[in-house]
Amino acid sequence: MSPVNELPEARSHLALLAEVFEDSREIMIGEARYVIEQRDPASCEFAIAVADDWHANGIGRALLARLEREAAASGIQRMFADTLYDNKAMLGLAARSGYAIRMNPGDAKLVRLEKKLSASTASPTVRPLAA
Repeated sequence: MSPVNELPEARSHLALLAEVFEDSREIMIGEARYVIEQRDPASCEFAIAVADDWHANGIGRALLARLEREAAASGIQRMFADTLYDNKAMLGLAARSGYAIRMNPGDAKLVRLEKKLSASTASPTVRPLAA
């Protein structure tokens, strides 16, 4: 494993990890990823997970913002996800991040989150989430 300054140009998915170091061990506390839709390469589905002990620390927000920048830099124009209708933390994050929130017509227990990305969202280079 070694650091990289730029990610490869062509990719169908991206995963970002948030880690902390405790007693010389790396511990993953968050993950965000997207997968480009095969039928629509300008769209991607995303997912975010943050360890319970790390909720309400801005990790999900930071991961989602970085994921959006990387997606936009890759030419993706739309991000979407489905979440449970009672996932208040994700719904709050999505609303604060500018996602449209709609009922999922295929499943009454799910809500569809969707956001159009702009070129100004793009990140020109890969940098750590925190210094």
